[in-house]
Amino acid sequence: MKTAKGYVLKCLSGQYYIVPSGQRIADRGRCLKINETGSIIWKYLENDVSWEELLSYGESVFGTQGVSKEQLEQDLSCFLQNLKNCGMIEQQNSDETSSCTKNYEIAGFHIIYSGKEKWIHSYLNSFEEKQNKNLCEKETQHWHVRGLSEIENYEGKLILFGRQMDIYQCSDAYILRFHMNLHLVMCKISADGKEAVFYYDGSDSVEGTDELFYGMRAAFLYFSALHKRYALHSSSICYSNKAWLFSAASGTGKSTHTELWQKLFKIQLINGDINLCGMENGQAYVYGIPWCGTSKVYDTSKYPLGGIILLKRADSDYVQELSEDEKQLLVSQRLISPSWDCKQLDNNLEFAAGLAAKTVICRLCCTPNDSAAVEMKKYIDKVIMKAGEYEQETAD
Repeated sequence: MKTAKGYVLKCLSGQYYIVPSGQRIADRGRCLKINETGSIIWKYLENDVSWEELLSYGESVFGTQGVSKEQLEQDLSCFLQNLKNCGMIEQQNSDETSSCTKNYEIAGFHIIYSGKEKWIHSYLNSFEEKQNKNLCEKETQHWHVRGLSEIENYEGKLILFGRQMDIYQCSDAYILRFHMNLHLVMCKISADGKEAVFYYDGSDSVEGTDELFYGMRAAFLYFSALHKRYALHSSSICYSNKAWLFSAASGTGKSTHTELWQKLFKIQLINGDINLCGMENGQAYVYGIPWCGTSKVYDTSKYPLGGIILLKRADSDYVQELSEDEKQLLVSQRLISPSWDCKQLDNNLEFAAGLAAKTVICRLCCTPNDSAAVEMKKYIDKVIMKAGEYEQETAD
């Protein structure tokens, strides 16, 4: 990245300004008032530099002034964003020469990635398609990673705002602005979910690729929900050849509980944080996805869904049966698929109702002790045995 042609730095009565010249004046280019620190960065950006080079330069210049690396990254990112919003920074074509195209299959969907290879999160490697399977277009989502200088001005209605991101609805797309991020600034998702454009500063730091990876999660969950697959905040295990999902609010102990199963019964963990669920021919399934929070536990396979257990802290361990409306409501509250408008909310509730009709959903009031997993296993074994008896009666 470097300073855009047609903008120059001027000092007016001791105050620094970036002002347009020539054609930029005719195009009504904006002026930007900056401080002395900004002027130093602007001069450095007159040469084509990467984010890493800029950060290293900033550390060498400002590190002696007691500025932490984290604060420096945040200040530089904000300054660059202001410059890019004014069109004063441009991405050099040479920066695109190392871009690549990768094909992934995630939960049966075909994902086409376009961007630099060094920006790809390692968790995606297990999902890479070595050969294009020519899946139909409606099952394909394109991920395009572009520089911050390519951000366009979008007019949309603010429909959600929060600490981590704001969401705008445009005529043909949704705009997600990640105002807490340092590197991934914005994502544009087409209304049909087939195109997702990520505006990224080009960092290959762990923090940067993590931000991009979780931005991709937002686009993927929107796309998958359009195809009736929904994400449940839960930790999962494979038991009796089926997936069993344990869901609870963060900090309640869902990971602790599934780790008890692994310790006591040597079972396989499927995903430590998020499970994508869907229905096929009346059977509920769980699909492997790479997003797993901080657990580092994920799987590429598809499993029949055995049941969903909603965890609640208690002084003893026991299973509670739930009414049909409680099952629908409580499961829908644990879904993290988009509910940006009433239509999406209705879809989530409808899917939760479908799960309640087809699979086991109950509440486990539990302690963090081994006895919780033992009690839950007894209940699941009874469910499995009862289902086996029913299948035998049907066969007879």
